[in-house]
This record gives sequence, structure tokens and C-alpha cells, in this order.
Amino acid sequence: MYKAGINVLHIEDDPATIDGLQKSLTARNIFVKNAGNLKDAKRLIRNFDIDIILSDGCFPSAAHMPETKSFIPLLSFLRKKNPRIPLIAWSNSTEVHEICKKKGIPSYSKKPLPAARFRAKGRPFINVPSLSPEKMADVVVEKFQEASGLHAALKKHTFKEYYTEPSTILTFFMGLDARTALFKPTAGRNYGPILGTIDDGLFTIYMDERDDARIARSIYSKILYRNFFPKIKKEVAIRAKRLKD
Repeated sequence: MYKAGINVLHIEDDPATIDGLQKSLTARNIFVKNAGNLKDAKRLIRNFDIDIILSDGCFPSAAHMPETKSFIPLLSFLRKKNPRIPLIAWSNSTEVHEICKKKGIPSYSKKPLPAARFRAKGRPFINVPSLSPEKMADVVVEKFQEASGLHAALKKHTFKEYYTEPSTILTFFMGLDARTALFKPTAGRNYGPILGTIDDGLFTIYMDERDDARIARSIYSKILYRNFFPKIKKEVAIRAKRLKD
């Protein structure tokens, strides 16, 4: 499954919490829409493509209304309108965590919830992980990968660190060949998907070792046999001249 972007609906009315999560998700190139009340959340769910919903437990039912346990009617709405959207609770409400445990919904808190708090509410203790906005953003990414089927698709393959060094033309070839018109002779005809990480100019490429022979043939065919580098140089020169003109 390929998506140009991940869209998260964050249902929360606390400005500090909204700002903290938005910065953490934006840093991961994830788009965030915020709804401060149940009415706005329903409107966004009806009218936008939402990949994941991250919801507080207590928020107003409509603008300028007091906070209430709107998580419960949100569940009912989702069940009718779009039960396929993954939902994550990020709340300090013991009742919300009790509901989530019964319904199998992942739930986290913004601050530690000790056993004494559950006892004071007359509820059995639930060990709820307390997460910062940064850690919550990591959970969102993980849940999206699970929902997209990526984890299941990769279970059949064994990946290992195959090629690591400062960025070179070879890693650019492997990583970008399928995505740019600059490499016209081979654009869109790469050997297949790769998993990669980029950290301070260091490219790490992960590939299934069973594809070694195919990768080797591809590199030989596209770079050596077809005299690839002069073709790139020629194409760049043509585009540069067009730009200058």
C-alpha cells in the first residue's frame, strides 16, 4: 500500500497537547487535522480521508460547550460511519481505558495513572502506558504500518543491513531510479521496493539477500552495459541548457 501522506485526526481541546503532538507528527511528514469537539470531529470524518484517529477521552460535544465524555458517542459514530479507521485513545480518563480494554482499542495516557486513581473511581486497575507527544507520534506511525498491512507483507522476508556508506551515485541509483524522470532510460523500471534510512547524509539500504543476483544484473545492465553515467550527464546538460534558455 502506497500513500503520498498519512492523515491523522487528533481530537483534543487542550492547546498545549495539540501543539506538542502536531510538532512531533509534522517532523515525521504526517499531516494532522485537529478537532476540538465532537461535532467538528464528525464533520472531518465525513468529509476527509482520515487514516488514523487519535482521541482524548473528555472533550466538548460542540464548540463553546463544557467538556464531557465525548469518546463514547465518538465510538458509536465510528461504528456506523467508518469502522475501518483505526482509533487510538490518548486520555487520562479511567473510564475510557476501561472501555478500550473491553473493546480491544489501544489506549495510552498523557500522565501516569496509578492504581489509587482507579480505586478512587471504583474501577479495576489497568496498567496504561504514559506517553509524551514524541512517543505518541511513534505509536501513530506503528499503528498505521499495521493497518496498511506492511508488517504482514514483510514477515515472509528476511531483511538485513546490506549496503551502508556515505551517499554515492550507486545509492542514489538504487533509491531514486523508480521515482524521477531525471534517469529517463530506466525511470519506473527499478528492480523492486527497498527499505532505506537516511541519517545526516548516510544512506542505509535494506534488501532481501535472495534478490542479490537480480540486483547485480540490474546494476550491470543499467549502469555498465548501457553506459549509464554519460547518459545521465547528457540529460542533465540538455535540461540545464533549457533552463538557461
